[in-house]
Amino acid sequence: MGRMVTLGSWAYCKVDADVAPIEVGDPLTTSPTRGHAQKATDRARSRGAVIGKAMAPLASGRGVVPVLVGLQ
Repeated sequence: MGRMVTLGSWAYCKVDADVAPIEVGDPLTTSPTRGHAQKATDRARSRGAVIGKAMAPLASGRGVVPVLVGLQ
């Protein structure tokens, strides 16, 4: 089947909330944890590197949340 790609829609995404808790609406960016996203804590540094917005919270640890995908 290959790899799935989506843009302008939502998809499930592996996230790491150990850097900062993830709340609904938080912008997500790449994480040092391979294959995971994390909360973008510095908007200036994450400009152009935001992959989408979290549609569900994750207080800590690693998990999967729905993300509204849209490069920002």
